Amino acid sequence: MINEKSQELMTNLARYLLPGSQSQPPAVDLNISGPPLERVLAVRPDLESVVTAILERFEESGECETANFVDSLSASDLRSLLTVLCGAYFLLPEVRKAVGYGGQQALTPARGGFGAEELVVSQMGKAKRYRTPPSVESVPSMTVDLIPE
Repeated sequence: MINEKSQELMTNLARYLLPGSQSQPPAVDLNISGPPLERVLAVRPDLESVVTAILERFEESGECETANFVDSLSASDLRSLLTVLCGAYFLLPEVRKAVGYGGQQALTPARGGFGAEELVVSQMGKAKRYRTPPSVESVPSMTVDLIPE
């Protein structure tokens, strides 16, 4: 998927786009261009060609500063790049711990039965509601053709 040179370019872009804060570590201190990036691209294979093209342009830009290169990206390219970088960043346990996200957990609320007893009980306590069904003769689709003998 992503080769060593691409990982280096991705790290340079991550250094600029995800610098970190007091509560979150900077992306360059974490290895987001390795397995986390591979996981993101495995889930979003449609972004791999876009990110590869961006990295090729970044490599061809030579001495261009990262800030100037990022500013030159189209809105859709920047969105794709940020989707991949942020996806890889937030997969890391250090970042998840820093933002207080323990991951998704399957929680089963305690229910005494199938979960809708209160609706059934309240409905059963109400007055009976019904309507008189139409007679067979008044509904054309319910007429029966007699079988000839």
